[in-house]
Amino acid sequence: MAQMTEEELQQRGAALGSIFKTKTGERMKEHRALVFDCGTGETKAIFLHYQLQADGTDTINMRELRKGPATLDFLHGKLAEDNEDYKRMRKEVESGVTKKGKPAFKSEEDREEARRSLRDGYWFLNEKPADATPELQPKHFVDFCVQTKERLEAGGDLPDVVMIGCSAWARDAGPVQDKADQLIIDLTKAGLLCKKLLQTQVCGVAVVVVVAVVVVAVVVVVVDDDDDDDDGDGDDDDDCGIACSFFVVVCDVARSLVRSFSPATHNDRPTA
Repeated sequence: MAQMTEEELQQRGAALGSIFKTKTGERMKEHRALVFDCGTGETKAIFLHYQLQADGTDTINMRELRKGPATLDFLHGKLAEDNEDYKRMRKEVESGVTKKGKPAFKSEEDREEARRSLRDGYWFLNEKPADATPELQPKHFVDFCVQTKERLEAGGDLPDVVMIGCSAWARDAGPVQDKADQLIIDLTKAGLLCKKLLQTQVCGVAVVVVVAVVVVAVVVVVVDDDDDDDDGDGDDDDDCGIACSFFVVVCDVARSLVRSFSPATHNDRPTA
């Protein structure tokens, strides 16, 4: 696929931003999305809640729900216990102290509960599957996504869309490409939307996204920090703040890309 021109990028970004502005002739007032950020090292489940406030301000509440192994770990059948998060949590249970030297548990009962929650490497699921093997399987990734969605719904947050970013693992999975293709089918059957970008689209989409942000004029990002110690290190976490910081960085990069499309910033272009 050919690279999009600057004009095409601007048009697509404006169209994307209009999704928030137009819904049956009216500006969208609320939208919820559960997004699975599938990186090469881990998978993060993030909940985004868009709301139009009474004063006309657009807000996005951003909350990280839980983590799991990288999708490629499931596709390659990596050992369930060969995971950095699992190893860290197991070390903490065995030692009884956090990585900062603080007591990790208030009682032995809490410590035993934490030990049980490790589930022999299947810590990312509600319980260890009855047919679990030492190696991860693609179906366990489906279980992780479905259970995360069910948890969210049980808490009263019904997502309007559930999206899985699969560019990092489905675009070129090499020897496990057949498994990757089947996983997309299984996720789709489970009601989960998989989004895959072509290599030539990645930079262009960054531009489209920032144009969409400009069109919709999202000016406030609300971080839902409930002071939970999600990673078990004895400290209050601010994972959502990290996610928001990442969002800002992406926007900054995208703005740079927009400027790079401007003739004035291309020194190698001939002048009139």
